[in-house]
Amino acid sequence: MNTDIALRNMKRFFWIWLVVSLLSGVLISPHSSIYIGFSALSFAIGLVIPFAWVYYDSRARGIHLGRWFKIGIASLSLVFVPAYVYQTRGLGKGSLMMSVFLLKLIGTYLVITLIFVALIATGVIPKPV
Repeated sequence: MNTDIALRNMKRFFWIWLVVSLLSGVLISPHSSIYIGFSALSFAIGLVIPFAWVYYDSRARGIHLGRWFKIGIASLSLVFVPAYVYQTRGLGKGSLMMSVFLLKLIGTYLVITLIFVALIATGVIPKPV
């Protein structure tokens, strides 16, 4: 599998997760009947993203992942994804990649927070109690 295809697939996963998260967290009222469904979908996609990224990345690099490593990624992504990154890219590139990822994650949540604050300030959604 080509690295570009893997990257494109992961971008799709990320944007789907971001849209579903925004819908469930900002635009849909917690009292709405579809809120639980969107929250569950957002949670499920959030669990799949790390596993899918490692899967596509390992296929693009021609790396075979063992069964226990796959189980580890699915159950303890916080530990196994950085381990995979350091193992496949080395300490220098791995540290840089993890730093960029953390900055993107912080930036994403900052944007979501700013959107939420703007929607409350303009009165589009009511203030949380």
